[in-house]
Amino acid sequence: MKGTPEDVAGNLRWVETGNKLKVENPTPFYMNLASVTVGGKPITGLEYIPPFADKTLNMPGGTRGDIEWSIITDFGGESHPFHYVLK
Repeated sequence: MKGTPEDVAGNLRWVETGNKLKVENPTPFYMNLASVTVGGKPITGLEYIPPFADKTLNMPGGTRGDIEWSIITDFGGESHPFHYVLK
């Protein structure tokens, strides 16, 4: 397998349903979320997302806006932020 999780973390897909946020991992890597914000508000209860799987996160009521996230790198640090515009 070539590359690192950080190389493809921008490929995560996000779907908002009410006060839930589903994150889909279409990559062959485990994605360990370091931080997620929606409209600048932090999301808690972060977990890792297995390869080719998804997880659902709870959002505080009234949270709207674009998503920004970072992952924990293979070296234990935090990646640069990634962005997704909710449609």
